[in-house]
Amino acid sequence: QRWLAKDAEVVDAMNHFADIAARGRQLLLAKERGGIEEEAFAEAFAALLRENFGLRRAIFGDQALGGMVAMAAVAEAQGAAAKLTGSGGALVVFCPRGQAQAEATRAAAQAAGYTFM
Repeated sequence: QRWLAKDAEVVDAMNHFADIAARGRQLLLAKERGGIEEEAFAEAFAALLRENFGLRRAIFGDQALGGMVAMAAVAEAQGAAAKLTGSGGALVVFCPRGQAQAEATRAAAQAAGYTFM
């Protein structure tokens, strides 16, 4: 409803989401062309996911996001980045430091009662 009402905060956020997506595309293209080191790519990509999630939190608020905030905090505590999938009830988690970080994140998620796939 805020979008339909042309709420300036929501319109600005949608433009910001588009910018995040465009920067993500540029990162992926740079990686594909070999124009960015793997470690730099991973950290920059993780930063974009964090920026996306932070923007969603700002627009919707923690109450509306419910358990997603706690779920993302589990990933962030391991240094991973998380963002909403858009379907509700799930996150995409990116582990910029690789497999060992993914396994630590999996263990932390399972210990907190979440399923990690």
